[in-house]
Amino acid sequence: MSPIPEPNESLFEQLKSGGGTAFLVAASGMAARILLSAKKVSWWKAFRHVFAAGITGFFVGKVLQSVDMADGLRMVCVAISGASATEVIEFAVRWARGQMDNASKE
Repeated sequence: MSPIPEPNESLFEQLKSGGGTAFLVAASGMAARILLSAKKVSWWKAFRHVFAAGITGFFVGKVLQSVDMADGLRMVCVAISGASATEVIEFAVRWARGQMDNASKE
C-alpha cells in the first residue's frame, strides 16, 4: 500500500490565502439580507443562515480562484452566493428528496 499523500495546504493556510475573506464577504451578504428583510428571524436562525452563507462563500471562492476574473467581480459573486445560500441549500435538499422518493417508487 502506498502512503496517503500530504495535503498541499492546511486549512489555516487556505483561510489566509483568501478563504477567510470569502467567508466574511458571503456571511456579510447574508447578514445584510437578514437585516433588510421585513420578516422576523430568531437569533439562532440568523446565526445558522450567516454561518451557512459563509461556508458557501468559502467554497465558491475556492472554485472561482481557478477562473481568470477580476478580484472585485469574484467578491461580488461570493457575496451573491452567500446571500442566496439558503435558497440554493433548500433547492438541493428538495431535489435530493425527490430523487430518493422516485428511486423508492421504482
